Order: sequence, then C-alpha cells, then structure tokens
Amino acid sequence: MINKKIFFYSIITTGRTGSDYLEACIDGLSSVLTIPNKIFYYKFCKKNNIKQSNRINTKELLKNFIENNKILFHGSRLENKYYSINKEKFINLFNKIYKQKLITRDKFLINLYISFALYLKQNIKKKYNLIYHAHHWDENAEFQKDFKDIKLFITIRDPKENLYSGIYNWRRFDKNKNNQEHNFKYLKRIIEDLNQALKISNKKIFIKLEDANKKKIKKKICNFLKNKFENKIFTATYFNNKKWNGDQLSLKKSNGIYNNSINNFRQLKKFSSHDIKLLNCLFFKYKKFNYDLKPKHSLLKLLLFSWKPFSFEIETFKYIIKKKSIIYISKNFFWYLLRTIYIYRKIFYYAIHR
Repeated sequence: MINKKIFFYSIITTGRTGSDYLEACIDGLSSVLTIPNKIFYYKFCKKNNIKQSNRINTKELLKNFIENNKILFHGSRLENKYYSINKEKFINLFNKIYKQKLITRDKFLINLYISFALYLKQNIKKKYNLIYHAHHWDENAEFQKDFKDIKLFITIRDPKENLYSGIYNWRRFDKNKNNQEHNFKYLKRIIEDLNQALKISNKKIFIKLEDANKKKIKKKICNFLKNKFENKIFTATYFNNKKWNGDQLSLKKSNGIYNNSINNFRQLKKFSSHDIKLLNCLFFKYKKFNYDLKPKHSLLKLLLFSWKPFSFEIETFKYIIKKKSIIYISKNFFWYLLRTIYIYRKIFYYAIHR
C-alpha cells in the first residue's frame, strides 16, 4: 500500500507545552500518517504483557486494542475531539491490508496507522512519515525499541508559564488535582523531562510554544519531515481537516488557529516574588532557549527559603485543611516533604553547574 520507506517520528512534551497543537498542525501535511486521538500504545502493550519479539494472534490483538482504546473510535471530551468511527468497517480495512494470522507489536502499530488513513480516504501513496505522539519518555523508550532510528519533536515553553498552566488549568478542570502530589510531580516533570531531552542522542528539534506559529518554525518542521512546505500547517486539525479547538483545559477555544494568549505571562499574576526567584533557579537549564530566568537570590537565601511553600502550594494547604481528613492532610504533608528534599538537591546541583 505504501510504496516508500516509512520514517518514524515521536512527539515528546515537557508538560503543557503545545504538543497536541504541533500534532494537529502536522496532521494536515500530505506525507504524514497520524491517528485522530491519543493512545498510549506501549502502556497497553505492557498491561497485556506484549513484548517486542512476541507474535500475537492478529484478530485477538485488534479486538483487545479496540476495547481498551474507545476514545480512539468515539472521540474525547477532554481532548475536544468529536467524531465516530465504524468499528466493523475499520476492522475489515485492517484485515484487508494485513492477512497473516500472527503479528508483532511494531507491525500492528504501522498497520493501525495505515488503516486509519484508508478509513479517512487519504492518499496512502503519498504517506511516508509516521508520527507517534508518545508524550512521555517511558513511552518513547518502547517506541524506539521497535523503530530504531526515530527522530524527535520536543515541545517546550517558558517553564513558569508551563507550571502555571499545569497547576491552575488542571485545577479548574478537576478539583482533585489541587493536592501536593500533583504540584510536586508537575514541577519535577518540567525539570526532568528537559534533562532527558538534552541527553538523548537522537536527531531532534525543540519547538518553543511561543514561536510555534512563526513561518520560519513551520518551515523548519516541514524540512525536518522532508515534506514540502504547505500552508495547511498553520491550521490545527484532526480527523480529515476538522478544526481543533484546543483541549478542555485551554481557556480559549481556537478553532484551529494559534492561541496568542499563551504569551500573556499569566504566572506574574499568581506567582510571588519568592516563587519567581526560586523557580528561576530550578528551571535554569531553560536559559539555553533564551527564556528570562535570571537568579535574583544569593545561593544562601535559596537554601534558607527553599522550604517555604510556593503561592500555589499555600493555596493547596488551605484547600486540603478544609477537608478535615487527617489521613489526606498527612499524605499531602508527606508529598510536600518529598518536594522540599528534591528542591534542596536541585539547588545544590544548580550551585555546581550554573
């Protein structure tokens, strides 16, 4: 069906940094194979003990995959993607292009993408770039085991804006995210995901969300894909050119257009002076991408005040105390303790490597 060699790309995000927007812009390009919604394919494989070398009954695997990935066939409220796929028609397409009784997990993934392209009546002969939105590094690691020479798109953003969005947008959507575990894990993710991105040796490009709508960046993306420049890359789409509005966590619905409000520096309205000084230290590696992260505290002050809660952590403590559950409050203080130890370690690392 596909006459050309397939090249494999992975999209990695460092938080709420526009990876969905990037995928939706790439979706319309003539060379690109995508699927209409997010899946964590290798998480599914791990759950079902499907290893790299396994040969699995094709029909059973397809049935199991569909049952465990319903949003792929019916859309998702969280992702703001609404469509419906006829499962019987899709299964028939898959079985038509792959007729063998047994299949490996890498071939299953490739044929999954091809089947979606055929279902959407895309010109399959023009397709040669498969885009897997891995999101996370553990998912990407398994993808790379199956497809050795993958290239990476890594989306980044001003880390303080990233933190603001990951804390406040999630709280607005789901009040249960207002806890110290989420606060700590999201802060840590912004730091550690970039560390991994800088270490990995694959061919890669970093896409700054603040620059993602600039024509030179759009051209850079097309060149990386070896796809001729197409103006449709300026419009975020899914499922055969449906315009994407951004996910439910986004405050502004975009109708496929780049959301300029991401450059409004909302964190300045919520983060205290102490927050910004400490965060500038913790996020210092992002200076590589010309973000304003000038440290304004001496190292001694950073060490002395690193135990002090960020403003969003104070809000969380006020919120959880209202619940009046000793177990829940204790659990949050435990996560805050882990957060404090982690920050002390990072400050010492900053002192050595700044």
